Amino acid sequence: MGATAEGKGEVSAVATVEPALFIGAMGLVALAVALTVSCWVGGNVLPFGQLVNWIYPTVGYVGLLFLVCQIYKDVKRQPAD
Repeated sequence: MGATAEGKGEVSAVATVEPALFIGAMGLVALAVALTVSCWVGGNVLPFGQLVNWIYPTVGYVGLLFLVCQIYKDVKRQPAD
């Protein structure tokens, strides 16, 4: 069911999330700052309609890429007969 804490049958509600090994904590902060600045600049420079015309298809393509990666991961995990 759940992970037990020290084998006493208690379920631990604390989950730790470590930053990705290839980026590190400072890299994640830098990425967040860079994305924030780029979105702020883009929001001030481009008209709203142009932003929607750029962002909406991009989100769709990222979703398709994610779906393909998930399917690949599932196919790769299946044991060979």
